[in-house]
Amino acid sequence: MILNFAGLETAREIKRVIFGYCLFFHREESVTSFMVIVFNATGGYAARWSHVLASTRYATPAVRGTCDYLVVDSDIRDPATSNAKVVEKAKTIGANCVVPKDIFGDWRATVESVRAFFKAGEWGGDVIIPLQRPYAKCFQDLEEYGHWFGLGGLLPLHKEEQFEELKKGVEIVSRMGKDVHLFGIFPSPSTPVFKYLRSGAPVHSLDTTVCETMAVTGRVYDLSFDRYHLINTTGAWSRQLRVKMAELNLTSIHIALNRPTQAARTSKSICFQHLKRPVLS
Repeated sequence: MILNFAGLETAREIKRVIFGYCLFFHREESVTSFMVIVFNATGGYAARWSHVLASTRYATPAVRGTCDYLVVDSDIRDPATSNAKVVEKAKTIGANCVVPKDIFGDWRATVESVRAFFKAGEWGGDVIIPLQRPYAKCFQDLEEYGHWFGLGGLLPLHKEEQFEELKKGVEIVSRMGKDVHLFGIFPSPSTPVFKYLRSGAPVHSLDTTVCETMAVTGRVYDLSFDRYHLINTTGAWSRQLRVKMAELNLTSIHIALNRPTQAARTSKSICFQHLKRPVLS
């Protein structure tokens, strides 16, 4: 089982989440379970994911240098964002894939933008076609352009509404034999969205975006990771978490930090080392 968490700002919050969810700390060689911690790409800080999605603002040489496959998206915070800017950054940085500009909450304008992108013919690499709600109408007008589609505009919705809209979008796109990518949401383990994704929903990837965090996690319900150690904690932590780990039958975890703050990186009680790139299935 893999648990995902985002939005952690300080070492204190990290500890609270670890205890709150009864997660496991691997300290002895005899214990086979382990902890995985991954920092998402925020600003100039590069994530170690094999696949990374970054806006034009955050698609830096550092990010390009630490991933195998880079997707460049438009920047929702940039009022002057455009398809041309996305393509220019993708070519400059050596990206593999782009997401044409979509307009939040406006499916018609999104359709026009995507059509203009393909008409320009300036990009020869992979493309993830963004969709805005209502997904059925948007997809109907854009399905001829490719096989990878991103579901956007979900973040502001109430969790129940988010879940229903997500399912509708997944069903519409996957039923036509297309790959579904999710953008702009991060489901916690208690939400219906998280349970839906872990049940085997036909979703190819999840972007853990909360505006500036841009990292594609791969199949959230089918991930395998290299070993990663969390060191310099107390023996009490290790014993308590080991007991809870056994009770819950957990085998691994993943903590995603939206903002890898100085406190989180340099805490005397939480030190990170030996970060290895996860293997996406």
